[in-house]
Amino acid sequence: MSYSPSWVTYAEQLVGRGFGLPLWQPEAEPGPYGDVQIGDVGFVSEGQFIRLFNAMYPADHPINVYGVPQNFVVLQPDRRHFRTRPRYVAPGPICTSTTRFQKVGAEVADQANIVGASYSFSCHGSKGAVTVLGGFGHQEWYISNRAFWEYIAAHHSSWCTYAKEKGFLVRSDAIVLVSGWLKTTNWALAAISNSSTAHEFSISASAGSYASASFEVTAGSAVQMSWVTRCGPFNDDVSPGACNQCLFIRYYKIKTRPLKLGRAIGVKAEARDLVDPGDGRPSRAEYSALRRFFDRLLNAQRDISSPSSADQAPQECEDEVTGDLSSGSMDIEISEEPNIYCLSIAEPLNDLLELVLERRPDAKSVVLCHDDLFSLFPPEMYPQGITKDAMQEQLRVQGLETKVDDDGVAYVFITPNPVIEGDAVEGTALSRFLQDAGFH
Repeated sequence: MSYSPSWVTYAEQLVGRGFGLPLWQPEAEPGPYGDVQIGDVGFVSEGQFIRLFNAMYPADHPINVYGVPQNFVVLQPDRRHFRTRPRYVAPGPICTSTTRFQKVGAEVADQANIVGASYSFSCHGSKGAVTVLGGFGHQEWYISNRAFWEYIAAHHSSWCTYAKEKGFLVRSDAIVLVSGWLKTTNWALAAISNSSTAHEFSISASAGSYASASFEVTAGSAVQMSWVTRCGPFNDDVSPGACNQCLFIRYYKIKTRPLKLGRAIGVKAEARDLVDPGDGRPSRAEYSALRRFFDRLLNAQRDISSPSSADQAPQECEDEVTGDLSSGSMDIEISEEPNIYCLSIAEPLNDLLELVLERRPDAKSVVLCHDDLFSLFPPEMYPQGITKDAMQEQLRVQGLETKVDDDGVAYVFITPNPVIEGDAVEGTALSRFLQDAGFH
């Protein structure tokens, strides 16, 4: 039996609950801006969000003490798109559909004082995950809107350059723009994998906080089980009761087609470039032929990487050049960075990005966020998780309205249903109102 890392199992099992991507390491870093903030640009590594900088604060703000990318521009979204819900999720467990739970011990009438309650769980699947909130889950987020997707499309390439300059070995498609979060005061997490289809485990807490929680797992002797648990916070810098433990994040993400260069750029293999491999070492003339060809190839790449295209999103990294010299020309795929190994999470947002690119061959890249995903595929309709196969089937039935802007960036067009006070606005007037307000 093979096992995924606990942070991968945990995220894959709970991402379909509709709160965003689950973080295996929700702790805040020391300092006034140590927890995840809306506008953070960064990436997830082993279940922890790593901030590169924050796009919604000026370059000289303390949150950006480590710097910002060159030609940095502050993101200024419309506050009409902002939502805050201090008691969005009640204290207690969030778990997968295959996991059932019940509270044990004394009942607590006041939900605000439910912290420290004990629960028993029963999971009827080969994998399971659970997070238990010690306090209310506070959620803040920006609903899907134009300002965020235009910002990531325009500046993502500079973020990738900045990450390299700071020494981060991260793939460009892993760098995201945070648009929301769900936080609590204290928590306990568990991720379980086994070769059976049923197991039970329990969690208890002492002193009214899950920072000191303990787990007990029971299983039959024939069950091969792997389970990892965490609880917190333990950071001495965290004020007691501070709601800064980030359990889930929502973000915008961009996916770009690999860059392909062909006849249009005039890179052709000439007869003098062709080399007979022979049986021995290449001659000086053969080395010269190869060098001439690749010099022309690199010059063509520089031409398409001119300043006019500097702000476009980076291409995927495949680190390969392929083609057929014998035909007299080449259709070449070039990458801008080496292929970096990354153990990625099977997140449905990534599947939706790929599906949109497949449906829009005229698009160079696509930008989506978790709001788009959950609007198209409501979690309550997919209790077993949002799989790519389920997406394809649903899109085959209902279709998918997408648009491509002048820069070749695709996005999903979802008409929201906002509550508009005052006179009713309908038909084309409503459409114009939504567009002017920055909704997709």
